[in-house]
Amino acid sequence: MDFLITILNIFFNTFNWKGKASRSEFNSYIVFILIVAFIIGFSIIKLMSEKDLDEQTFDHIINIIAVLLYMPFISLSIRRLRDMNRPIWLHLLYYIPFVGIYVIYLQCTETSRSNSGW
Repeated sequence: MDFLITILNIFFNTFNWKGKASRSEFNSYIVFILIVAFIIGFSIIKLMSEKDLDEQTFDHIINIIAVLLYMPFISLSIRRLRDMNRPIWLHLLYYIPFVGIYVIYLQCTETSRSNSGW
């Protein structure tokens, strides 16, 4: 149940740019995104193979899901960078291929370096 509470907390804090996010909170959201992508991917493949879903509808569904999952991720990653005592502009490195993967790796593995007891 802790996983679901963490995910709900992340969605409720979508527009909260202050505070910090723990490593477990960040990792939980990454796992949640992977689970959602896996389930939706197989559902869409099944619907497209049965010819129940045209390309335009597929594009709309993917865009809506991407926005709904990416907005909390932006806020969470900024709060995670703050917890690691890293500059927030590092979030912009997500948009550089392969460098973004390394930044996500750091956020998933590096412990916080703050003195606040996190």
